[in-house]
Amino acid sequence: MRFRIPIVALAFTLALPLGAFAQRGEARRRPNVIVAVGQGEVFATPDRATIRLGVQEQARTADAAQKAVNEKMNRILNSLKKLGVAENRIRTSRAELYPVYDHRPNRPPELVGFRSTNAVTVLLDLGAKGPTVGAVLDAAVAAGANSVDGIQFSLADDTEQRAQALKQAAENARKKAQSIAAALGVELGDLVAAGEGASDGLEPPRPFATRVLAMESADVSAPVQPGQIRVAATVEVRYAIR
Repeated sequence: MRFRIPIVALAFTLALPLGAFAQRGEARRRPNVIVAVGQGEVFATPDRATIRLGVQEQARTADAAQKAVNEKMNRILNSLKKLGVAENRIRTSRAELYPVYDHRPNRPPELVGFRSTNAVTVLLDLGAKGPTVGAVLDAAVAAGANSVDGIQFSLADDTEQRAQALKQAAENARKKAQSIAAALGVELGDLVAAGEGASDGLEPPRPFATRVLAMESADVSAPVQPGQIRVAATVEVRYAIR
């Protein structure tokens, strides 16, 4: 036993420098790299519109409020179908009925009526032989719609635009890496890694309006400009340093 203890201790002390040496060797073998992030963006004309519109009515009784909303919504749906909107492109998105109270100081809340709401979402293909966004709004308001919650313009398929944005982002990242290398007085080596980074993608929807009560008596068609949609991409690259 007296001879084994020094041998084990010696082996343990020798193992520590060898492990540290291996780690330093691995660090020396790890290549130095330049990391750059590039951005790209493409603008495209939207080919799809999503419209959210509806009816809101208040009456003394719940039955009267619901009946008033149902009558107007049925007229709206019929007018949209006559306009050429397919039934499968119209979806009910909200239906509410709740009491309305009058709150006054030093008095308990008093029930004054009921408010009913019914809203639908309409999907339109822009550029096709069908109704325009303005025509849908005009027909809905004429039939009794008194609220528009918003209009969202989008692309049915953004694959081509996203590919172009990625190509721009990759080229932008490569140029940035070259600029960094030139500023540091080094040369770029082989591409070590590349990948798509987080981006904002499609720009957020642009709201059109929140209420269109004043449009009920308008003689001019509702002007709607879809503009263009921004499709963005980000690419990160890593180049070895020669």
